[in-house]
Amino acid sequence: MALLDRALRRLSGVPTSPHHSSTSNIPPDPISLPPAIPSVPAPVKIPRRPRSVNRSSFLSHLDAPLVRLSRHDDWTVRDAVAGTHIFGGNGSGKTTGSGQTIAKAFLRAGFGGLVLCAKPDERQNWQRYAKECGRSKQLIIVSPDSPWRFNFIQYELGRPGDPATRVENLLSTLMNILEQTGRERSSGEDSFWQQAAELLLRNALMILAAAEWHFSLFDLQKFIDTAPLSESQASGSDWQQSECARYLNAARAAFEAAGRNHDFAVLQNYWLVQFPRLADRTRSSITFTLSTILQDLQIGTMRELFSTGSNFFPEDTHEGAIIVLDLPAVLSRTHAVAQTLFKVVWQQAALRRMATVDKHTRPIFLWADEAHFFVSPYDTSFQSLARATKAATVYMTQNLSAYHHRLPAKNAEAITNALLGYFQTQIFHAQADPKTIQHAQALFGKREITRTNDSRSWTAGMNTSYGSGGGMSSSFSAGQGQTTSSSGSNWNWSIGHGDSQSVTNGYSTSTTMEDVLQAHHFTSLRSGSDADRGLSEAIIFRTGRVWSNRETFLHTQFSRHLA
Repeated sequence: MALLDRALRRLSGVPTSPHHSSTSNIPPDPISLPPAIPSVPAPVKIPRRPRSVNRSSFLSHLDAPLVRLSRHDDWTVRDAVAGTHIFGGNGSGKTTGSGQTIAKAFLRAGFGGLVLCAKPDERQNWQRYAKECGRSKQLIIVSPDSPWRFNFIQYELGRPGDPATRVENLLSTLMNILEQTGRERSSGEDSFWQQAAELLLRNALMILAAAEWHFSLFDLQKFIDTAPLSESQASGSDWQQSECARYLNAARAAFEAAGRNHDFAVLQNYWLVQFPRLADRTRSSITFTLSTILQDLQIGTMRELFSTGSNFFPEDTHEGAIIVLDLPAVLSRTHAVAQTLFKVVWQQAALRRMATVDKHTRPIFLWADEAHFFVSPYDTSFQSLARATKAATVYMTQNLSAYHHRLPAKNAEAITNALLGYFQTQIFHAQADPKTIQHAQALFGKREITRTNDSRSWTAGMNTSYGSGGGMSSSFSAGQGQTTSSSGSNWNWSIGHGDSQSVTNGYSTSTTMEDVLQAHHFTSLRSGSDADRGLSEAIIFRTGRVWSNRETFLHTQFSRHLA
């Protein structure tokens, strides 16, 4: 009977348990929740495994050809690691033409590399390149929606070696970010401001690295913000409880344990004596500028990507990885700052392998379309040694004026000229910028032109002459009875005519020095549009090379339909 009762209750909806009320089957009122704040994904721990180097998977010999430019001209690995710069106006075909051709050549040759993204479609381009070249599995896409993270402070301070050297590398990274912002100062203040900012950062990093090596940019910010502003404040009891004082005390213990008391005394003297004595305007200018840059990397996505954990490293490219920083610089200044930061760290890692590079070492590449977003003073130092590290840099931009606009006004032209001097291959697509055309003409040089001027003159004429004349004469003579007389007359007429002509021939020569290529050679290059059947034209220069046409320039073309 009890079993039947329970069955009837279930069928009728009556609760079978005494612990449930009769209203338990009534659905509760919907709960209204506020919208969640968007958050970046948590870091994913990816174990790192030793990778064996398969030398058959990449081209390492310097004379191995990468791109066939003409029937008799190859562009090799040796050319690539000497640096490449591509110029081309908007829509000239530099990205889809020579850019795409070289990018796919690097991927097919097994290079590892770093790709900086200025435009939103750069990620899709490289995903397509990698798929077509069989390299998709080696892509590391760094973006807000990816799991990849890199803590640059822990990376620099956690490496083996002298602590001072590690701090110097971190200092170099931060100083390059400061320079990359293009802060304009008068010529008299520029050198002083840079030295003062570098001294402040160095002394702060030395204290924080000794106190706790896993510090963050926020810790660096708090340390600088709580530094004493006067010597009297440094001796007060209130300041002794500050973040700056806490880090100084922790650093003192670390330096004393290492037997480096004198080093700490120098650092302490800066923060307790020299820094408070700086003029208020100088101190506030330095700290405000540093705060502006550091804050860019302390908030939101940038903090999550570059100041939390680490599951990829610059050295991954040495093993064949292709790191794509999908943080379009055109969308945010912070994106450009973050990519410049990682670029400098990557360049330093490339230079560290210079001592071990041999003929079997895998080449790596640094790629930046619209490179003016990422250029920094460190580029010239790196590029002067890039060949020894087997690092192939490819920078692309529309014209020289783009660099001049981004770099500090006082040194823009000098920095640009110094940087371009290290790119041994320079490719010019359709171009209308006068300064860029003049730069190209200076590379290709001048030649002696002799011109001959012929002259010829011809004269002709006709003359006619005629005349007539006549006269009468008479004579009379008498003598000794004899008289003689005579008379007579005469008449004559003449006519004549004739022709005359003369011819004069002459010539003169003049010798002048003229540019090998004129402006119209650059403005008339095909851009690779559908009307051009997808073929874009370019003129190529390679330092110290005479091409098969016996010229310092090679006129070639690239297809945007390259498979």
